[in-house]
Amino acid sequence: HASFFIGLSSGLSWLAWATRIPVVLISGFSLPNSEFYTPWRVFNSHGCYGCWDDTSLNFDHQDFLWCPRHKNTDRQFERTRLITGAQVNGVIN
Repeated sequence: HASFFIGLSSGLSWLAWATRIPVVLISGFSLPNSEFYTPWRVFNSHGCYGCWDDTSLNFDHQDFLWCPRHKNTDRQFERTRLITGAQVNGVIN
């Protein structure tokens, strides 16, 4: 039993949602309408976001550091780096 689940848009979040456990979903690489609905979503629209939903980008499943817009720059992974622990706590509380 879990009171709630905190996670990224992954199989574990989908499993929690499917078993009716409230999900605090942290996302940056996908747009808010890409996953199931949850009122507890942590999303920061400041900076780069939504690359997963951009059909002009090709996903490289062999690149575990896939960041198509800002690879090897200071902005790499800013979509999730810009989400703070305080933002997550704010959604939980």
